[in-house]
Amino acid sequence: MVNTVVRARNREDVTIDAALVRQLLDSQFPEAKALPVGAHFEGRDCIVWRLGDQWAMRMPLHQQAAAKQTTETAWMAHIGKAWPFAAPVPVRVGRPSADFPWAWTVVPWINGTPAHVSPLDRLGVAQLGAALRALHVPAPAEAPRHPTRSLSLLKRSDRVSERLEALASASASSSWRLNAKAAARVFHDGAITPRPAASWTHLDLHPGNVLTDDGELAGIIDWSESAAGDPAADLGQALVLVGQDGWDALTIGYGPIDARTFARARAEGVYLALSFAAEMKGPRAAAGWAGLEALGVAHRTR
Repeated sequence: MVNTVVRARNREDVTIDAALVRQLLDSQFPEAKALPVGAHFEGRDCIVWRLGDQWAMRMPLHQQAAAKQTTETAWMAHIGKAWPFAAPVPVRVGRPSADFPWAWTVVPWINGTPAHVSPLDRLGVAQLGAALRALHVPAPAEAPRHPTRSLSLLKRSDRVSERLEALASASASSSWRLNAKAAARVFHDGAITPRPAASWTHLDLHPGNVLTDDGELAGIIDWSESAAGDPAADLGQALVLVGQDGWDALTIGYGPIDARTFARARAEGVYLALSFAAEMKGPRAAAGWAGLEALGVAHRTR
């Protein structure tokens, strides 16, 4: 059993360790008593503990993360039951308690490597397209909405303007150059394009959430941002992930994408890539700049 201690951010009185994981499982799901608690992996919002070889326990680290759990805890078991791709669809949902103040889930463990470490090959990109097609079914009126990414592009334009200005200035001392006017134009063209009724969307397809296995799609993880939205949001994020050269393979799996959807997808790609590139360092920043380059609005100087 791993004894590493993690303190949940914004809740210094909550200590997340293997003992707590064991206690929660034994009190709420005693059928899991035989599953050993293994290694853990901490992200920005959640910590995931291995449970034996096939399962994992996913726990929010702070209140903001807990507030984004609706799709995972209330909807995924329904919408994900027929998905033709691997995803951590909950098999148990734990209740908040005196020991841990938020809901938590038991999910299948998915073996794979993040796409920024081992990229998708052409077949894998087509598989990602097929996965998104299966995901993008109409969302009911009561489906959760993301506070920003479910909004129309026009309602996010102020945020893009701020990011463009900040990144254009910051990139002066980096190995990248941003064509802010071209990026603004791509975003504007998509923002003024009408969008369809909302579908289920992932909304966070950065390379760390797409897992690969020898180039093929192993699974899509971290559905905490998932909500009703524009399918073009996922397609734009996928475009950042696979690059312009991968777009044809993506459409082989996804199916025909009309000009309006493509315009919105490029705008969504700019929106995501700008937020990643603004981090300046690390794999997300690298993915952001690569995405801006794929969209034709940035280039490397050295």
